[in-house]
Amino acid sequence: MQILAIRGQNIASLADKFEIDFTAEPLKSAGLFAITGKTGAGKSSILDALCLALYGDCPRFGLTGGNEDVPDAGGEAIKARDARGVLRRGASQGHAMVDFVGLDGEAYRATWIARRARGRVDGRLQNIERSVQRLSDGQVLDSQTRAVEAKVPALTGLTYDEFRRTVLLAQGDFDAFLRADTKDRGALLEKVTGTEIYRDISIRVFERYSKAKADHDLLVARRAEHQLLSEEQRTALDDEEKALLAAIEAARAGRQVLEADVGRHKALAEAQRRHEEAVRVAADADAALVEAAGDRADLERIDQAEPLRLPWARARTAAASVTKAAGEVSRAQVTLEQVTQQAVARRQEQDLAQAAVNEAERVFKEFGPIWSKATDLDSRIVRAGQEVADAAKAAAASGEEHSKALVQLRDLIAERAQAQVRRQDAQAVLEARPQAAVLVRNWNQITQAFDVRHVARRSAHKARQQAGVVDAEVQKLRAALSESEKQDVADQATRTSLHRDILDHQERLTRLAPEVTARRVEALGDQLTVLGDLKRTSEDYDRAQTQAQTAQTSLAAAEADRDAAAKQVQDAERGIGEAEAEVKALMAPTDRALAAVSDSAQHLRKGLVPGQPCPVCGAKEHPIHADAVLAELARDLQADLDAARERAEKSRHLLTRAQGKVAQAEAAAKQLRTNIQEAGDRAEAAERLYGETLPKAERSDLPAGPAGAVTAILELGRQVAEERRTLQAQLGQADELRQAITRLTTERDRLTDALEQRQGTRQRLSDEANAKGQSYALHMQAAATAEERVETIDAGLASALEAGDLTQADLETDADEVRRVLAELVTERENAEAEALVADDALAALAPRISGIQARADELLRGVEKLKAAADARAEELNRLRGERAALLGGEATDVHRTRINDARVAAIAARDEGQQKVQAAESTVATAKQALSGATTALAECQAEQVEANGVLDETLVSGGLTAAELSEILSRPRAEVEALRTRLAALADRRTSAHAALRERQGDLATAEVAGVPELTLEDLQQQISGIDNELSARQERVGAIRGRMQTDVQARRNLAGLEAEIAEARATFDVWQAVNSAVGSKNGDRFVQHAQSITLDILVDRANHHLADLKPRYRLVRAGQDLAMHVVDRDMGDEVRSVRSLSGGERFLVSLALALALSRMGGHGGLAATLFIDEGFGSLDAESLDLAIDALEALQSQGRTVGVISHVEMMKDRIPVQVNVTRTGGGKSRVSIKGANWAQGA
Repeated sequence: MQILAIRGQNIASLADKFEIDFTAEPLKSAGLFAITGKTGAGKSSILDALCLALYGDCPRFGLTGGNEDVPDAGGEAIKARDARGVLRRGASQGHAMVDFVGLDGEAYRATWIARRARGRVDGRLQNIERSVQRLSDGQVLDSQTRAVEAKVPALTGLTYDEFRRTVLLAQGDFDAFLRADTKDRGALLEKVTGTEIYRDISIRVFERYSKAKADHDLLVARRAEHQLLSEEQRTALDDEEKALLAAIEAARAGRQVLEADVGRHKALAEAQRRHEEAVRVAADADAALVEAAGDRADLERIDQAEPLRLPWARARTAAASVTKAAGEVSRAQVTLEQVTQQAVARRQEQDLAQAAVNEAERVFKEFGPIWSKATDLDSRIVRAGQEVADAAKAAAASGEEHSKALVQLRDLIAERAQAQVRRQDAQAVLEARPQAAVLVRNWNQITQAFDVRHVARRSAHKARQQAGVVDAEVQKLRAALSESEKQDVADQATRTSLHRDILDHQERLTRLAPEVTARRVEALGDQLTVLGDLKRTSEDYDRAQTQAQTAQTSLAAAEADRDAAAKQVQDAERGIGEAEAEVKALMAPTDRALAAVSDSAQHLRKGLVPGQPCPVCGAKEHPIHADAVLAELARDLQADLDAARERAEKSRHLLTRAQGKVAQAEAAAKQLRTNIQEAGDRAEAAERLYGETLPKAERSDLPAGPAGAVTAILELGRQVAEERRTLQAQLGQADELRQAITRLTTERDRLTDALEQRQGTRQRLSDEANAKGQSYALHMQAAATAEERVETIDAGLASALEAGDLTQADLETDADEVRRVLAELVTERENAEAEALVADDALAALAPRISGIQARADELLRGVEKLKAAADARAEELNRLRGERAALLGGEATDVHRTRINDARVAAIAARDEGQQKVQAAESTVATAKQALSGATTALAECQAEQVEANGVLDETLVSGGLTAAELSEILSRPRAEVEALRTRLAALADRRTSAHAALRERQGDLATAEVAGVPELTLEDLQQQISGIDNELSARQERVGAIRGRMQTDVQARRNLAGLEAEIAEARATFDVWQAVNSAVGSKNGDRFVQHAQSITLDILVDRANHHLADLKPRYRLVRAGQDLAMHVVDRDMGDEVRSVRSLSGGERFLVSLALALALSRMGGHGGLAATLFIDEGFGSLDAESLDLAIDALEALQSQGRTVGVISHVEMMKDRIPVQVNVTRTGGGKSRVSIKGANWAQGA
């Protein structure tokens, strides 16, 4: 990977846009360049821009520490490690761009952009925008944040951590590694080399080993948990179950017998109740029918009056029409009078409106000339007013400009005075402390010395504290070892006692043979189930046979009733035929006789002339004296005809009743035949089911058929249930023993695990105590080394203390206070120098501005006076015009006055036109009212004629119907719904009586059937008490059967499980052996074991490669491994290859060693080869001139490998040794500027 260019804006202190192009001169030809600038100027911000563009993160946010909330200009807090925090305060957006060459040789550009909402400096921070672009064709490869995060490592061959190790050299981390104690060295090396993956592998190996061990132990425990039943135990359990099942069936059979007796009790009681209910219902139906006699008479009168409804309705409609028509005539007359009066009033109003219009027209014409003159004056006033306003506005604007100029002049004069004061104050500070100049020039080295001194002092103190802590821990570890040995003795005795108890319980459990007992209980439960099925089947069979017999008896009775009813039908049909024949024979003679004695016949006979032929029959003899005989004959014939008709009607009633009885008897017979068939089917099914179930019973003394088998089944069920209860009690004892064995085994295993765990713990404690002893010696050695380092640094700070009027005693008393005093002197000196430069620049810039503002203020003052005079003249002319206009129209505005007069004229015209429309409308209304009156009069005459005709027709019908008008109105006024409801209710009463009597006859038959069945000997209460006792026995026996079956099933499942468990154990053991071997090699709970191996190998490679660089940087030294704890020593070739501690190296020597290690690490990072561009951040300040030359020579030598190295430092000597530089210069206000310079070349970035 090669960096081509770095660009950015508003990244921390780098406010302006900057560009560092490594493809352009002078950086293109430079193998080594420096990034220089004062502390805090923003040198590291360039590296931040590099990391942000590529990886969206930067080193300053990767430091250890908290991730607390920090306030943001957008009003919301952000996290301290949020990369958006690098955006410069007061900026609405910032960006970082890096051009680089990827693994494929193509050039790419990575971009990182941070924005605030709506482009405002106080806007809310938005999400980061990132993209990757190929430069050859300008194509954007990815623009989504997550996609870019994956794309950049693929193009560069480096992850972010690898990039920081290979491009941003980690010599600072290696310096910390060289100075660290044994405890912290592994963590530092893991951080620098990225070997944390081996810790993850070690932890995962340990987890897989733990899981394999747990799986194997679990299978072994499962095998120990299974306790199989012996064959004797299984046989015993099977026998017990069979006995229980037989007892259950017997009990069920006995219960069915008792239930049958209970059913007989309940059937008789129910039959009696239902018969009493039927008697009550029939009596209620008869009473209701008697009470409805009046309603039947009302219905007959309604039916008699129904044919007269049409003429009655016509007469009522006609009367209503006459009344309505008369009302219409009256209303039409009133309306005509009202509209005539309104028409006269409208004509009077029209005359007044016309007079008002004439007056309004006259007034409008008189004001015409006055309005014209007033309009002209209004226009002149408006123009004059505008001129006055314009003049006043111009004068005011000029005055405002003059005032602003004066304010600016005063501000500039004040600013000049302030600048002069600041210049004087700054000069006073510079002259008061001339010795502070030395501190400013060497401040970076001084602060670094303070930092190193603080770390060394703290390390010495910490090392002595840790030595004391370690010594106390060693004592605690030895005490814990002693206590663990005592606890083992007590737990071993308890474990032996528990093992004896377990063996005793297992022997007792074997004697009980719970497996055999459980099988017997299950078998007895099955037998009880079979006996219960047999009992229910036998009861079903007996019940079906009884129902069939009862139905057969009822069928014979129903057929007898049907035959008797059929004979009644025949008799009724014969009576109807005879009566109808008699009626037919009497009708003709009776009609002739009645005609002969009618009033019309007598009237005709009175007109007969003796000897003349009769005009009706032609006879010449006219026996008048036969009238009395003829009348008597007619009455006799009529009486015979009425009697015949009455006999026919009675026969029809008898026929209807007889037919109903036949239908009822046939329906009952049909239902009874169905009942007989169904009862037979049930009996057959019960007998078949009994035969299928019987072979399942163990006992052979059961009845072969279901008839009468209930008693035997109940007795057998009781015996089986008793046996099952006995066996269930034995199983309960076995369960208690098993629970006790499980509890004791668990406690014994817990003690075993505790003993094994304490054995491992003692070994660990012993190892830890030995390690702690070694650690104590190392801590004491580290404290001595750190104290020597402090003394060396104190000697180097002597000149700085003298410049600040401080002593060595002050440094020992409070080093932080000394550093603060010196920092204040440096800050005061730097601020005074900057303030003097700023004040000089300000004074030079203010002089021309003050003279220019003074001249402009004088010119504006003269213009203001001129404009005020012109404004006064225009105001006088405006007042004259306003006075002239006030004399016209009473001062009222012309448009307002004209509009008011015109509105009055227009209103008068509108009123006149409206009056004309009202007159026309009134006259039209009068004509309409006259037409309405004429039509209403005609309609009244027509309605009156219709009423006369309808009343005549109604009177004729009333005479023929024998009703008065009042009676007819009362009858026909009743609502039809009410009449139909009455008719329906009477029909329902008749149907109810018929149904009630039919039900009564059925209930009488049911009661007779129940009484025939007889009453059981035991009372209902006694029967129910015996059934409850049987139910309790059944429940207990069934529970025992379930327990036996559960135990047998458990045994079967255990045998099935054990068949495959051994294979599972063997497979789990093989897996466990593999992971145990791997865990022994590299696995550990915290990952230390594999990490130590990997770190040891990595450190060996690093030492080998670092020695190649160290041969150039410092040939005097060579690094070697110390053999344990990742320790390193240096071999001093100048001292006869003496092996020395790296702690004995000076600051410059240690920097060169750490630089060699960092250069070696840069060759190990990533998977895409060497990085072509390297950056080293600080550290050169600790080198003397000779060492600095060696370091720079070694870095320049990297150019031969095609690599460019950038050194970040504030050391002045770097500027002479490295001609190509990227300068970061502070410009004030927290801002810095980036520029590039080389030999005879300079450019702003």
